[in-house]
Amino acid sequence: MSRDNAPVLQNLWVKPPPGFIKCNVGMAWNSAGPLNGASWVTRDNSGRPIHHSRCAFSQSSCKRESDLKALLWAVEAMDSLKQKKVIFEASSVEVRQTLLEPNGFCRLLPLSQRILTLLHHFEEWSIFHVSGPKNRVATAIAESVVSGAPLKNAAGSKSSGSSLDDDDEDEDDDVCDWGFVVRKKSGVDEVYPTRGEGSSCRELARVILKLGEVYERIEGAKQRMMVELEKQRMEAAKEIELQRMNMLMDMQMELERPKLAKRRTAASVKKL
Repeated sequence: MSRDNAPVLQNLWVKPPPGFIKCNVGMAWNSAGPLNGASWVTRDNSGRPIHHSRCAFSQSSCKRESDLKALLWAVEAMDSLKQKKVIFEASSVEVRQTLLEPNGFCRLLPLSQRILTLLHHFEEWSIFHVSGPKNRVATAIAESVVSGAPLKNAAGSKSSGSSLDDDDEDEDDDVCDWGFVVRKKSGVDEVYPTRGEGSSCRELARVILKLGEVYERIEGAKQRMMVELEKQRMEAAKEIELQRMNMLMDMQMELERPKLAKRRTAASVKKL
């Protein structure tokens, strides 16, 4: 591929490899309005549209939070659709920064951790930050949520007439944007940096894996603690019940002693 063609190829949507689907996530932030838009579009390795959806979000304090909610929603949708091998693409710089430096955005850590947890449900997955033209269809659908403008089959059907197919692709595109890939095999997470990224991608993969390990440890410790607390509760309840029964028996015996003494006295008088 010549260098003159590289800028053009960077703006072309690229088909996923066989066995994968590509999920393009659109995000639209409206600082002046109550609603923010989001969308996702999936296509197979032939470039054919499979599914699409759009929705509106409210109560997002900033664009970064809104974009993370959109990505989380898309990941949840792919998990619900039982997809196993998914490549996610988004054009949000804020999402890229948050995933690269999650500790720099502590308020949004719950969103980042939730995304990570769901991503581990897939056999193989990747997240790429791509240029706007590569993600223009999903972005247009998300913006339609904010603007309220109707779409003319923007994500349409699976037919070749859908405007999704206007998103030209090139199988020989060897220009990659920032991204990282985590493949899960035999219960072992292996990180495969993609072409074109530097140390930041490897660092991101390490951070995400560490977050996953911390989350799993916390969940495991919490479950063990709940089991231990339940055992202690049952033992305490059993001990209290035994003590209550002993107290009732002691009280009954104390009440019976005067009666027994009277009976013995009465019996002695009769004998006399």
